[in-house]
Amino acid sequence: MRSATDLLRVLIEFVFILLGSLILWVSVTGRYFFDRRTIAWIALGAALFLFGARGLWRTRKLAAAPEDFVRGMSHVLVGLMMLGVAALPFRFEGPLLGIAGTILIFRGLTNAVLVFRGA
Repeated sequence: MRSATDLLRVLIEFVFILLGSLILWVSVTGRYFFDRRTIAWIALGAALFLFGARGLWRTRKLAAAPEDFVRGMSHVLVGLMMLGVAALPFRFEGPLLGIAGTILIFRGLTNAVLVFRGA
């Protein structure tokens, strides 16, 4: 039987799967109504990038290194996609949001498998 910590970690990854699905759905339908050049959007993208880079830089323990790597790399990539949405022309907004949503879905699936595998 799994511990409560493992179940909570899987639940958190399920939330990332749902968030990625929502972002992917928004990018496919083209119904995004936000100002991508606000300081809040740019700050969130930069914060995600820095948070992911910090997570890649230090790992808690060797057994959780694959999960930490997937978590950190996904934050770095999604942060870059958000900064790309702010910097690039409007025609790139949909594909970049789609890539960010796909990254979050794969992050959730990969880390859930790693938690269940016991890595």
